[in-house]
Amino acid sequence: MSDRLGIADLIDSYAVAVDLACRRQIGAGRGGHQVASIKKEIHIDRPPEAVWAIVGNVGSMEWVPGVIGSTIDGNIRTCDVSEGAVLKEQILSMDETARYYEYTIVESRLPISFYRASMKVTDDGIGSRFIWTAEIEPGDLGPIIEAALRGGAQALKARLEG
Repeated sequence: MSDRLGIADLIDSYAVAVDLACRRQIGAGRGGHQVASIKKEIHIDRPPEAVWAIVGNVGSMEWVPGVIGSTIDGNIRTCDVSEGAVLKEQILSMDETARYYEYTIVESRLPISFYRASMKVTDDGIGSRFIWTAEIEPGDLGPIIEAALRGGAQALKARLEG
């Protein structure tokens, strides 16, 4: 029996994580919460240019499980996610040469007081390394975001490696 998850399993687990996040209730006080820092790295057996062709297309996030559609207008990315939820993100910086960009959430159903994330693709000598980091406040949302990043990184690998 294989311990690898199929793409359908990844999509289902991400959809559950998004759904739980959208339903979660956190107390009214937002400031002063601990910030969670998350970093997900994964090797992808493809050249960095091939990985960046997907990751660097910031207006197309459909490779991320749970994202039904996405658009970009200026530096604002809108992602349609499960159950009709909409997530708006602002692209803060992008470096095509370094294959890196940074973004923040500006609108979400989640009770987020701070969120900053980045995606980077590097050459690891035998393919690519995809690195997705995030910082979120309140920190107790960390496990939900960690599951989302892990699912996204695994789905990207599965898409590119077939």
